[in-house]
Amino acid sequence: MVFPDFKSRVNQPDRLFLNSSDDVTNVRNARFDRFEIRLATPILDAKRAQLLRATIPNALVNIPDYALCFWYYRLPVSGGFSQPRTLSQLACVRILPSWFANGSGYLSGMPVNSYYATPQDLVNALNLSANNDSTTFNSFYQQGDVAFAYNSVTKKISVTGTNTNYIYDMAGYGSPIVQSASPITVPTYLYGNSGITTTIVQPQIAQYNLNLRCGYAQPNDFTTGGQPWTQVGGTSILFDSFPNLIYTQCYYLYASIVAGSSLGSNNTHNLLSVVPCSSAQLGVTNYTALTLNWLTKVPDNIYSVIIEIRDDNNIPVYLPDNAQINIELALKYDG
Repeated sequence: MVFPDFKSRVNQPDRLFLNSSDDVTNVRNARFDRFEIRLATPILDAKRAQLLRATIPNALVNIPDYALCFWYYRLPVSGGFSQPRTLSQLACVRILPSWFANGSGYLSGMPVNSYYATPQDLVNALNLSANNDSTTFNSFYQQGDVAFAYNSVTKKISVTGTNTNYIYDMAGYGSPIVQSASPITVPTYLYGNSGITTTIVQPQIAQYNLNLRCGYAQPNDFTTGGQPWTQVGGTSILFDSFPNLIYTQCYYLYASIVAGSSLGSNNTHNLLSVVPCSSAQLGVTNYTALTLNWLTKVPDNIYSVIIEIRDDNNIPVYLPDNAQINIELALKYDG
């Protein structure tokens, strides 16, 4: 008598559903950028896999915590527009990261990165920052040195230097001088304790700062006069592009089971799929694949799956523990 191969059917599902709440790593600190699912029933002899569907809550602020520093130069008028830009002329207005826990006596008037419904909300936060930071933690801070504004007609942000004895010049997002600047720090506190305990370096990444987010999209510093973004104090400097209040345009999902099946321009090899962020902040992105494009370099036997989520800059996306990611994978077998 021939019996049906019940084992192969149990171990060869056509669909695999993964929920981040079933993570087994237990290393979260109220937020996560990856999760691991261990399969009580292993998948045997799989040959192909593809992402079919993904549901990702956009439970994020508008601007990543690594893009909260706005850099500019202040040059003495007596030196003229063409004087070289140097580190000593560099200044910075920054917003505190979203994880900052405020303590009394330190940066109490500073805004913390949060949800900005409009560009005007961002401008309000920048103006608070321009007047309430401390050189103890931000050595590039000049109190009340600049003022930001948003024009609802042009939909652009501008900045005006407040000191007519200086020339103000926006730093390019690729400026090597900015990249050589000493760290800006953030004080940390024990909960219920107003005393400072330590400082943490404010996160930043090269080629991506608050200038770019606000709409100043020039990559390089200017060292000659005549540029619209170089003005004597008192003259408004209008940025050349529009403010960007979208955390990321796409979610990049990486999976441990597809190593070698894909290649990204950043030289990553385990990219499962790129999910367009189709919903506004605080909404839910729902993605469904429209065509079958199998990834063929899949382990024969799958006992666990690790999923990681990253943004447009290949930086981990940290979601709160109450934001569940749900993923549906299609699997295929020979025969």
